[in-house]
Amino acid sequence: MLRNLFVVFITLFSNAVFAHAGHDHGHWISGWTHAFLLLSFIGVIAVGIQVTRHKQLNQENK
Repeated sequence: MLRNLFVVFITLFSNAVFAHAGHDHGHWISGWTHAFLLLSFIGVIAVGIQVTRHKQLNQENK
């Protein structure tokens, strides 16, 4: 579990993630882009939680 958290931390907060040039926050589509990015993150987290719960339930039933 701790190893998985370490991998997630390194993946999210590595220099490679923040090394892009950026984008224009004043563009009219910028708000929508950020909203869809947030929704995709929430979706990935929800799938991860669902898979983890499914694995735990299967282990308890064995």
